[in-house]
Amino acid sequence: MHALRTLAILTAVGPTIAAPAPMFELRRFDSAEAIRLTDFAGQILVIDFFAYWCAPCARSSPIIEEQIQKHYAARSGNAQGIPVRLLSINVEADHPDKTAAFIRKHGLSLVAHDVRGATLEQYGGKGLPYLVIVDGTRGTRGQWEFEIVYQRAGFEDINKLRTVIDGLGRKEP
Repeated sequence: MHALRTLAILTAVGPTIAAPAPMFELRRFDSAEAIRLTDFAGQILVIDFFAYWCAPCARSSPIIEEQIQKHYAARSGNAQGIPVRLLSINVEADHPDKTAAFIRKHGLSLVAHDVRGATLEQYGGKGLPYLVIVDGTRGTRGQWEFEIVYQRAGFEDINKLRTVIDGLGRKEP
């Protein structure tokens, strides 16, 4: 049943294939603190891969921060009460000062480094911005499953992202 629900969500919102999410461990932009996929167990994770020089990222990243991170934080989760978290991932190795200015200007709240692009590549990224939604709501303590339910190069529409997010965690009839 879960697979059918996921397929219905994917069909409604656009191109992607439901697949296990690759594990990652990255460093926060502003510290040496590790950020791992497993940190988001029991949550819905939206990943926004970006670079400071990417003009489409400069348009989409602040919208995603406001309309996903702040929107769902203010509502204590999606329509089913599942926590939603945005992780912005920088893929630019050079000019950390320009990246820091981008982060400040656009108000990004949780930022990690993927300066070699390994995580972007693992997630199938072919352009920027690259958006991924990972469903981390299935499983139990210590045995969480993480599934990619949406991925897309470029930013389409905030409503498509919200449709996917709000469709996760619904009880099957």
